[in-house]
Amino acid sequence: MIKKKTIDQQKILQALTDNLPEMLWLNDLNGMYLFANKAICDHLLMAKNISEPIGKTDNFFSIREQDRHPENKSWYTFSLHNSYSDKLVIQENHPVCYEECGYIRGKFRYFEIHKAPFYNDNGKVQGVVGSARDITEATLLKKQLEKQSNGFKYKATHDGLTNLPNRQLFHDRLEHALHKSNRSDQMLALFFIDIDHFKQINDHYGHDVGDRVLKIVARRIRKVIRNSDTLARLGGDEFTILVEDVKNIHALRILANKILKAVNNSVVINNIPHKITISMGIGLSISSIDSEQMLKCADSAMYRAKQSGRNQFKFHMEQLAQSDTRYMMAEV
Repeated sequence: MIKKKTIDQQKILQALTDNLPEMLWLNDLNGMYLFANKAICDHLLMAKNISEPIGKTDNFFSIREQDRHPENKSWYTFSLHNSYSDKLVIQENHPVCYEECGYIRGKFRYFEIHKAPFYNDNGKVQGVVGSARDITEATLLKKQLEKQSNGFKYKATHDGLTNLPNRQLFHDRLEHALHKSNRSDQMLALFFIDIDHFKQINDHYGHDVGDRVLKIVARRIRKVIRNSDTLARLGGDEFTILVEDVKNIHALRILANKILKAVNNSVVINNIPHKITISMGIGLSISSIDSEQMLKCADSAMYRAKQSGRNQFKFHMEQLAQSDTRYMMAEV
């Protein structure tokens, strides 16, 4: 049993703890309150005075508050969600510090909780002593700053018009993929895409129409590629696709034809029909190639496609000749 303090000691202890902003309490092994200061009564238990919690559990106050507000299920949920922490402290027989959260008076609150075993004179655990402070404002501010930071990071690595990865992020993924490919001996493919006659669209119909065409092309391409493939906009009307784990050249040809077919559909913008086509060049990851060389090879193949009449794709022939024969399973 916990020894009782003298009346004077109790008054001094209560006066000290009631003037602290932190919530303080002491529970027995069954979760019943042996002590509670004014802060926990006012801010968490909603008890009328410091005597009311004695001999009661958190569950008592949870049920009472829910009964008082049956129309609002989110009026009070804090203690119901966090009623097992005392048992954990007793089982571990060690102080703990953690965050708890829940609804109090209909508002979602965050608390920093400190709990520790409480021992008698013989060193036997008799209960749990705890303290808590409301950290809601600090937590919400931290979450807001993290959200802003993530937003800044996203804007720095994604194209503002299409929401696709931008040149910087694409280069990072290409470098990573090349490193991975060299270790696993898997071939990569890089598609370099350019919209046919895009400058004429901008010059004749304005940049607003051009922007809509860019978004349409991005959306159509994204529908036919795998989730694991990276579609990026490098700038202007230039797009790239990074295809990893290439099985064979035939699979790339099938994909290229799917992309051409998906994009090659007329679209009506401002009551004016526009025929959209693209030219594509495909570069391959051969031994010791770096990201810049791979982009140049794909870009060069794309210009061959344009020179051959547009609305088609071309492989980089020198790379194709150097590719491992196990990937050459179809005429290209």
